[in-house]
Amino acid sequence: MPIPIFDELLSLLSRHLSKQDTNMRKSIGACERLAVTLQYLASGTSYKRLQNKYRISKKTLVKLIKETCGIVWKVLAPKEMAAPNKESWKRISEGFKDNANFPHCLGALDGKHIRI
Repeated sequence: MPIPIFDELLSLLSRHLSKQDTNMRKSIGACERLAVTLQYLASGTSYKRLQNKYRISKKTLVKLIKETCGIVWKVLAPKEMAAPNKESWKRISEGFKDNANFPHCLGALDGKHIRI
């Protein structure tokens, strides 16, 4: 991921990802939380490798990745996946008809063979 895109994503999410330091421990920063989560999602690497690379326990990694994914969904879903309206469904259907010669189609799965 290019650095400017990472920075833009971080600026959108940092307020939600930031945790407060306590007397007992320093919190994991928003930048590191996002980096760990993106690496896990992009590469599918094991928790063991992430544990060694970022020096974070497996238990904390699991919780951190789950929290960060939830925050990403909560913040970005309304912007990036707006609820479709009648006009957008028609536009999608016309796109499938023009490009793939599939009339009345509203979506497709790539690489999946589904028996109908």
